[in-house]
Amino acid sequence: MDTVKNRLCIGFKFVLIACFIIFSLISVESNAKLEKEFLTKHAPQKKANMKMVPLLLEIKLNGSLLPGITQCYKDSSGHIWIEESDLRQWGMKYNSRAPLKYHGEQLYKLDWYHDVSYQLDQYAMQLRISAPPKLFVTQTFDPLSKRLGALRPKDPGAFLNYDAVALRNNTPGVNQTNLSALMGLGLFNRLGVGTADVLAYNKYANNITLLTNQSSKLVRLNTTWTLDQPENIARWRLGDAITGSTYWSGASRFAGIQYATNFNSQPNLVTFPLPGYQGEAAIPSKVDVFVNSVLNQQQIVNNGPYIFNNIPVISGAGTVNVITQDLLGRSKVVSFSYYASPQLLKPDLVDFSYEAGFVRDNYGVNSNDYGRFLAVATYQRGITDNLTLGGHAEVLFDQQTLGFSANYLLNNYGVASLAVAGGHNNSGGGGLLGLGFIRQGPKLSYGFNTSLTTLNYIQLGTQPNTSPPSVVNQLFLGYSLENYGSLSTSFTMVNSRNFNTANGISNTPTARLLTATYSHNLFKNISLSLGFVGDLRNSQTNQAFLTLVFAPDINHFVTNSTTWQNHQLQDVFQLTKPTPLGTGYGYNLFASNNSNRYAGADVTLQNEIGAYTGRVGQGRGQASYEVDASGSAIYFAGNGFLARKLTQSFAVVKVPDFPGVDVLYENQLMGKTDRNGNLLIPELLPYQENIIDIEPTTLPLDTEIDVTHQTVIPYFESGVLAEFSVKRMQGADLHLRTP
Repeated sequence: MDTVKNRLCIGFKFVLIACFIIFSLISVESNAKLEKEFLTKHAPQKKANMKMVPLLLEIKLNGSLLPGITQCYKDSSGHIWIEESDLRQWGMKYNSRAPLKYHGEQLYKLDWYHDVSYQLDQYAMQLRISAPPKLFVTQTFDPLSKRLGALRPKDPGAFLNYDAVALRNNTPGVNQTNLSALMGLGLFNRLGVGTADVLAYNKYANNITLLTNQSSKLVRLNTTWTLDQPENIARWRLGDAITGSTYWSGASRFAGIQYATNFNSQPNLVTFPLPGYQGEAAIPSKVDVFVNSVLNQQQIVNNGPYIFNNIPVISGAGTVNVITQDLLGRSKVVSFSYYASPQLLKPDLVDFSYEAGFVRDNYGVNSNDYGRFLAVATYQRGITDNLTLGGHAEVLFDQQTLGFSANYLLNNYGVASLAVAGGHNNSGGGGLLGLGFIRQGPKLSYGFNTSLTTLNYIQLGTQPNTSPPSVVNQLFLGYSLENYGSLSTSFTMVNSRNFNTANGISNTPTARLLTATYSHNLFKNISLSLGFVGDLRNSQTNQAFLTLVFAPDINHFVTNSTTWQNHQLQDVFQLTKPTPLGTGYGYNLFASNNSNRYAGADVTLQNEIGAYTGRVGQGRGQASYEVDASGSAIYFAGNGFLARKLTQSFAVVKVPDFPGVDVLYENQLMGKTDRNGNLLIPELLPYQENIIDIEPTTLPLDTEIDVTHQTVIPYFESGVLAEFSVKRMQGADLHLRTP
């Protein structure tokens, strides 16, 4: 028995060994085959025994004749091979197979593309290729895709803004003089921009029958250091600032540190979702995109799929029409509706603001009146194209508030809003509930907002010892009559709580506010506006108005406003010439038939170094006189300048040693270079492309210049240098004499 078992065991072992050897041989053969296929497919092929015939051919791709002549290759089997560079030029995707290396070129066989058919006409030396759009590289068009990278002021500088006012009012027995000046100091370098604003005023009143009173004060307003980071769409602030807020929360001035989103540092970034379109073109085509029947953009697309991202539209509901016309004249129209709302954020786009510091009280009255410590956080994020969620928190020693919000787009029809908040303070706990909806259409727009608060709910921005209203309801409606004008109306209902003012808590007044307006352009240069504004609970505040504006040309307009209030009719007439962007003058003449029969005039003169206004008014028993002067002093790029008051950024244009050269900004003449060849241009838009030109005809004839046009992008409240290189040419006079 044991012998039989031993023989069976030995036989079984031999069978296992034989199976192992057989499977190993099969595996080796299979791996060798797979490796061979892999190398055949992915390793560069060699031209070893391959015979190629080069052909110079015209290419007709999907019925469209391509420009130029293309070198193709024909193998011994009659198959056509195309160079990789030509496929790239045609916009076709590369095949997954490895290309064939032939005389230094990477070749792809057209037969590798299963959906491609081709025909070679050797007599016409033309290759006709038919390929579906999916084999071409997707073309993307996005007019808002450009983003600004890291940007800091390259050169340091400083500026001082000033705005001085002298005002005198004369009434029977009283002569009052007010002198005031607002001054702002600014410094900038690679670390950011520092600003400090100071208000100084002096009041002198002389009442002959009563007393003589004199007062003066110097008040510091804001002192802030700002660092913008366009690459992060963010801003750091150290010093005086305003806390972040949402549509349902309040805000407060404070001194401390702030880190927040700054979308202004990316002008091309539209924060809310925009419509897009995706299509295919079998042959080169022209695509026109119309938004609300107005041409928005036009592109020439090549063969293959294409995508239009971020089609610029105005907010509200509308319609996009995409018209595609190919080279054969065939057209296709696709229409779809959209709804764009700034209440929403693009998916994954974040809007935030974080602050810590001390609340500032009596701003504009006291320089350093700081109180309670605060920490505030505001955060909103786009979840989808239809949903944006947010939160807001306020932490003070005697007050804490936390709330959440949601904005949702309802089926491309309108945006619904919800806000829920709760808080605790020294008076107890309270809460807020906010609901809203807005629909903005091309003809009809309407919506509402409702805010409900409990007794002890307090948030930043609530005045001390003031009870917020229990209910605030707002309704609005707008309707476009197209060629016959537009109507708009709104109604606001405020319900206050009935407190006894003896307990130290004042009430928010109960009100029923109604506004209604109709406006219409009667003719090309005449517009009409009429309406009603008032509180339905207080008839003395109600007023009706009618305004007519007539513009005989682009530099003048005449305005007549008629108002009816408290059974009195008041009429105001004005003739105005606006002050130009550059140097020049403007004026305003006005007269009123009110009880004082007040009339007056003002004239403004503006030059390269400032703006100056004189104003005079006269009425029954009253006269007023006013003189204003504003401007700035600037140090930048090693030079000092006097200029108009800076409200944004500026540029210094240098044409070294060439005075009297005309300088243009956005095709508007800004002035001439000074004796050193310099000119300062104020009012540049920060973080945007600003175009500056010099007029070459104002240069001497013996000069040579490379460029007369520059595009500059300045930092926030800073300067940028635009230098033009001009060279003197060496000339010689030749005199030829004949014998």
